[in-house]
Amino acid sequence: MIENGNVEVLGQSQPADFHIAQDMKITIRWPEFSWSDEDLRRWILHEDGQILVLNKPAGLIVHPLGESWLRSPRAALMEPEPNLAGLLLKWRPALAAVERLGLAHRLDKETSGVMVVSLSRKAQASLKAQFESRKIQKIYRAVVWGEVKRDSGVIDAPIGREAHGRLLRVIAMGRQAITEYKVLKRGGPTTAMEIYPQTGRTNQIRVHLTSIGHPVVGDREYSLGEFPEPAKSQRLLLHAWKIEFAHPQSGKTVKFCAPLPKDFEIEKTG
Repeated sequence: MIENGNVEVLGQSQPADFHIAQDMKITIRWPEFSWSDEDLRRWILHEDGQILVLNKPAGLIVHPLGESWLRSPRAALMEPEPNLAGLLLKWRPALAAVERLGLAHRLDKETSGVMVVSLSRKAQASLKAQFESRKIQKIYRAVVWGEVKRDSGVIDAPIGREAHGRLLRVIAMGRQAITEYKVLKRGGPTTAMEIYPQTGRTNQIRVHLTSIGHPVVGDREYSLGEFPEPAKSQRLLLHAWKIEFAHPQSGKTVKFCAPLPKDFEIEKTG
């Protein structure tokens, strides 16, 4: 907030190492998030006393970098860039009492789709255990570059970072990662796919699809310039479509689906 000029001492912006003294007037301007309560209502797919299921829009990060927001949840509201954790705290203040503000999992900033938020400590413990034991089933939809020849397949390749590397890669010394897929439609230079990740590594789907020569359309990090640059307005065409798990209260299996955005539609060929 100091770096972005939202904190003033004696009416002026000061560097972070400025020494304050007694009786100095300090003014703090809280950042205004661009998303509103109306947006949240549009995102909600389901809500009960235990869980909140959302359709996260592309372009919204799930939580700030670092751990300050975990120690002090209100820090999520101080970030200059809107984040789902901060918005949840603003809209559902009671989540301050729940670990990680109720976030049981995350999606990449540019990935849209279904997310589950715990509204109680009991729900958070249940979902955390289900994720750790891989009992939660997730299905993604993606549009990738190129014509995927096989109708279905399994990518079983470890993921990690090379020495001094920033991006994740398929490397021998990485952590186990397994992704299943099925082709839905082939259309000219692209293919629509359904993805079933069996493990939950960071950027797993994007890394695995790139490793077989079919990066996700709009993936400016992992396409490595080998495919046409999409229009500047083109988002990452990766969508968390469906999730299935045991409800924390009843134990019964529940399924939730986030409608597929229109920009995922491709013309069928072949």
